[in-house]
Amino acid sequence: QHTMAAVSASKFLIYGGIGCGKYVVEEGERVCVQGSMVPLNDLWEFDLTKARAGFGGFRQLDMSPSLGGLIGASIARAGLSDHRMIVLGGSKSRNFAFESWSALPMNPTQPQGMLVRELLFNQRKASEVELLSAGELSFHSVACNRTHAVLFGGFVRNAQSAATYVYVLDSPSLQTALSSQNILARGPNKRGFSVLVKLEYIKGDTISMFGGYKNNEGMSDLWILD
Repeated sequence: QHTMAAVSASKFLIYGGIGCGKYVVEEGERVCVQGSMVPLNDLWEFDLTKARAGFGGFRQLDMSPSLGGLIGASIARAGLSDHRMIVLGGSKSRNFAFESWSALPMNPTQPQGMLVRELLFNQRKASEVELLSAGELSFHSVACNRTHAVLFGGFVRNAQSAATYVYVLDSPSLQTALSSQNILARGPNKRGFSVLVKLEYIKGDTISMFGGYKNNEGMSDLWILD
């Protein structure tokens, strides 16, 4: 439920997810209080070179301002930048995947747009916008190249989706970089947790999508998006 992306050949950023909001000590051990899970806003750097050398590979990066935690977001490197990451989607309060798996009532949420965050992690600065042109998006699948991210499926508010979006990662404006793609031909149905991969060996903008999860059942179909 967290998200991660590479920023170099040996360094990765890990962001958000869900964790314990309250601990107690029982028999000398720190234990999470049942029902206290909360969305996380922490950003961590993992250095593979340090880890292989036997040093601690993790380092927490404190961002300012401290934004609310996110569940089910995705993160992508912004173009050729080595210091700017874009966080796409995520929910600040609802874990729709867990609710779906647990057959809990998927009560509607208040109308809310898709969240986009910019993380300038070298400067420790963060910002956020809400895109009202799209609903709150979480647990979607994403595939990226250096300039664009393609987002598919997941949950739009409290319902599974088959929506496809393209986000321009190197756009200077967070507000205008998102566009919805109308798939006119036959396409995949609503789902979450599918695998999206950019096919580098095929010329052009081609993405492969496999499987996913819908109504508590796994899927095994394969699609190509041109």
